[in-house]
Amino acid sequence: MGTPFYERLLAATRTEGTIALLVFLSDFGGYLVSFALLLAKSLSGVGGGAASAADRAREAEAALSLFIRVLWGAGGAMLVLLVVAKVAFGVSLNWRADRGPWREGDEGSCHRGVERHAA
Repeated sequence: MGTPFYERLLAATRTEGTIALLVFLSDFGGYLVSFALLLAKSLSGVGGGAASAADRAREAEAALSLFIRVLWGAGGAMLVLLVVAKVAFGVSLNWRADRGPWREGDEGSCHRGVERHAA
C-alpha cells in the first residue's frame, strides 16, 4: 500500500489524525505473514536437508505448494477485507457528503480553533 495511499484515505474521510497506526498495521501484517510462512515451513518438515536430488525436488515442490496455499488464503482474505472497507468507507463518505464537506468559513481541520486576523 504505502504512505501516500493512507494519506489520501485520511484526507478523503476528513478525519483528524495521523497515519501512524495504519502504517504500523500494514507493516505488522507483512511481518506476521513472513513469520507464519517460516513457522509453517519448519513445522511441515519442508527443507530438512534431503540427500538425493529426488528428495530435494519433492521438498521444493512441497514448499511451493505451501507457498501457493498461503497466497490463495491471503488473497481471499484481502478480497473480503477490501469489500468490507469499500462498504464502510462508502457509508462514511456518503454520510459526510450529506452534511457537506465544509461549513461556512471553515478551512479544514488544520485551521480549526485558530483565529484569523485581518492583515
